[in-house]
Amino acid sequence: MDGAARLPVGWNRAMTGAGLTDVSSFSYLVDHPAPPTGQVRDAVLDWLSGLREMARDGISESDLRAVDQLLDPDSEHYVGRRDDVFLLTAHTVHVGTAGATAP
Repeated sequence: MDGAARLPVGWNRAMTGAGLTDVSSFSYLVDHPAPPTGQVRDAVLDWLSGLREMARDGISESDLRAVDQLLDPDSEHYVGRRDDVFLLTAHTVHVGTAGATAP
């Protein structure tokens, strides 16, 4: 992202440094096995489309054409028609408590 700055420390240290207490984190899995629902297909297509845009300038033309085939509803390789598509990802949530504020 334009203007974004990389943190020199992890989230736990950044949050503690910002004055939060009881800083902790937890992770959870999102698992939608094949065959996919329509929402899973849409999520995978959105993810693949975003990945294509991020990698566009860093991958070969042949790789770009291959990804385009996966995203093209008129292609025999279109991901949106595959029954073996699944979604498996992990997310981490970082939490902390802010000090009490005066009313």
